[in-house]
Amino acid sequence: MKKSIVIFLAAAILSTFAGCGRDTGQPEASQGTGQEVSQESSSAQEAGSEESTALPEQDASGQQEKEPDEIPQLRDDYEDNFHVSEQEAAEFGKMIKEAVAGKDVEKLADLTGFPVYVGLSGGIVAETREDFTALDVGELFSEEMVTSMAEADENSLSPSMAGFTLCGSDGGPSITFGVRDGSLAISGINYGF
Repeated sequence: MKKSIVIFLAAAILSTFAGCGRDTGQPEASQGTGQEVSQESSSAQEAGSEESTALPEQDASGQQEKEPDEIPQLRDDYEDNFHVSEQEAAEFGKMIKEAVAGKDVEKLADLTGFPVYVGLSGGIVAETREDFTALDVGELFSEEMVTSMAEADENSLSPSMAGFTLCGSDGGPSITFGVRDGSLAISGINYGF
């Protein structure tokens, strides 16, 4: 995880200095020799050299293996649900859908704000992560929930006071998420009406 963060930060720094590959139409303030960027680039590389810089391993088909439990860095400075961009909501929705598809209770817990309402057994409130991960995985990831999340369109989420709701067919299981303490987090898991 540290390796991913260091690599991400180094890439972000390099992108910032390189202008992210975009022509802003602004003339450059100075016409340096390029050594400034090279020095900054080598500084970023030195910062990342504390961790191994080996490329991700490849599986037998030649595709890169994804690190397990790797969660993208999430923002923590949202004012409310209406300050979340469509793209950010879609990315968070996609992470929820992936956790449900994989029936990964730990990954889903990583995306959840506690306490959280879970519509099992007439409705319960999981006060802590431990309470949540102790729930019956078969019930939590019911066939209806998995199907509903697979059908949900994370690219068409609209904000409301309650947040954003991922849901497949009408009345099917849904997951609601929104801003809690500045970050996006799941606030409710419902199993139909």
